[in-house]
Amino acid sequence: MKISKITATIALLCLGAAAAGAQEYEKFMEAAKEQSVLYRGRQATQYTTTCNGTYFWSSKSFQEGSVLYNHKLYTGVLLNIDALSQRLLVRLSNDQSAVSLSTDEVEWCKIGSRVFVNLRQKGVGGAEQGFYEVLSEEAQVYLRVDKSIHNAVDSKNGEGIGYHDPDYRNDVLSYYAYVPRYYMMKDGKLTKVSKKKALKNAGKN
Repeated sequence: MKISKITATIALLCLGAAAAGAQEYEKFMEAAKEQSVLYRGRQATQYTTTCNGTYFWSSKSFQEGSVLYNHKLYTGVLLNIDALSQRLLVRLSNDQSAVSLSTDEVEWCKIGSRVFVNLRQKGVGGAEQGFYEVLSEEAQVYLRVDKSIHNAVDSKNGEGIGYHDPDYRNDVLSYYAYVPRYYMMKDGKLTKVSKKKALKNAGKN
């Protein structure tokens, strides 16, 4: 008899938890509304290695922007780019976990005032999987940023890791190295150029 009561209690608790979970999901989907398709992807990778710096393209903060995803434009969404995996991440709010979008389905995105394009998805010769920041649309100048994990006993904040990390720890040897490359379009293909030439053609020097 006691076992039956315990079983019934557990069943009720499970049903209550399931109902609560369903309600939370409904609230989430209602908040997402027409943008809900963006939040059905896989959860963004959580890197467990302790490193200085960040795996994001630049800032750790998600910024409001827009994205052309699967041929549909979504605006007013929180975005950031994981430069380690070259994936675009989206959040419903800063209280929610980030979701990783399929790179093959992203044509371009705008994060704040910066525009990023998926040149490989557009069929551009020589383009790698991932994103390129548009430095000049008219001159077709692009910046590619990759991050990789490096280890060095003499790494220093700033130039040592390629950028400044306000939370830099001297006792941590690993860091996310900043690897920038500049490109220009020539005859429909990407051509790697020096930073100086890229910025000059982009009118940024």
